Amino acid sequence: MNINWDNYRANVKDRVFEWLDEVADMIGSGTIDQLKPAPFYERRDVLTDEIIEGWCRDHEAYLLEEITKYPGYHNREQGTLEGEVLVTPGFDTMPPLAKRAMVERLDEMLQEVRGPDVYVYPYGAEYFG
Repeated sequence: MNINWDNYRANVKDRVFEWLDEVADMIGSGTIDQLKPAPFYERRDVLTDEIIEGWCRDHEAYLLEEITKYPGYHNREQGTLEGEVLVTPGFDTMPPLAKRAMVERLDEMLQEVRGPDVYVYPYGAEYFG
């Protein structure tokens, strides 16, 4: 079977952004504490608490840098009205179990495009870039 990896990766990228939007909506609606990790995630030994916290902290910093550096672009893309200000979602302020659930789901999606023989730590630009 031939797989068009460019299309497959684009699909995973779309799913990643949809998931992050869904999590941001849960934060905004105050329902984020309902997000719980799967009880038996197979890569839990790789996703240490430090990696989970690091991803959440660093992604917030990245998003802040983006909206600070390119406000016009992000305001247009988000449909921000005059007088509104873009803020980061607050991934770093989520409850620990919700952070774990979010990052484990991201990890699961991204492992699909890495293949079964690739062992990747889900942290840093080389993972998400």
